[in-house]
Amino acid sequence: MALEVRLPELADGVDTGEIVRWLVAVGDTVQAGQPVVEIEHEQGMATIVAPRAGRICCLHAEAGQFMRTDILLFEIE
Repeated sequence: MALEVRLPELADGVDTGEIVRWLVAVGDTVQAGQPVVEIEHEQGMATIVAPRAGRICCLHAEAGQFMRTDILLFEIE
């Protein structure tokens, strides 16, 4: 079963960010803690990491897209 990874709060009171760059592609194998996506927000940059090891099965956003907190970013199987 795939684990859905949603955009967390990026900084205190920051609930939106822009996808700058994906560091993985669909089908890539990742380790827990491995950087997956870079997001720019009003207070700086954030890197979202894989919460567990597995294979990236779906990316739900594209570079340049603005996302809100709790929106689905990617899935790991």
